[in-house]
Amino acid sequence: MLCPGQGRSAPAGQRRCCALGGCCREFASPATVAHIRRVLRTILTQAVTDGLRTQNIAALVKLPPVRRPRRRAWTSEEARRFLESARHDRDPLYAAYVLVLVLGLRKGELLGLGWDSVDLPAGQLAVDWQLQRVGTRLIRRGKKTEESDATLPMPGICMPRRFTILV
Repeated sequence: MLCPGQGRSAPAGQRRCCALGGCCREFASPATVAHIRRVLRTILTQAVTDGLRTQNIAALVKLPPVRRPRRRAWTSEEARRFLESARHDRDPLYAAYVLVLVLGLRKGELLGLGWDSVDLPAGQLAVDWQLQRVGTRLIRRGKKTEESDATLPMPGICMPRRFTILV
């Protein structure tokens, strides 16, 4: 069998490090275990469907919830450097980056924006649409509740020069 600590199979007749009491403590991650269980459940479900088994015993196995590590948010300095770099490189998505970082728009809200959401003379942005994937289609639809609709001030750095509003 494979010994994770040695990265190779133990020769026939020899014990692995774990059998010798020197376990390397390298185990499959909880996410890997959950993936293996999903594969086994799928295979056994098909075996039940085909009449090869009467019960899917993998469905009886309960796993503890997998905790995803928390991502570290950018600091203000990191976000500023990112935006400066995007502006310097004339990145066509620069305004989108600003809306996400400055106003906190979600991906669906950003992608749901249209010119009907922008009021350049007033310097405002109406966030009342979102883009959602439904099956294989992308659909622009209204937000779930009217309370989640918002009209936000457009950051000056997103405004075309002739409409720049001084605050």
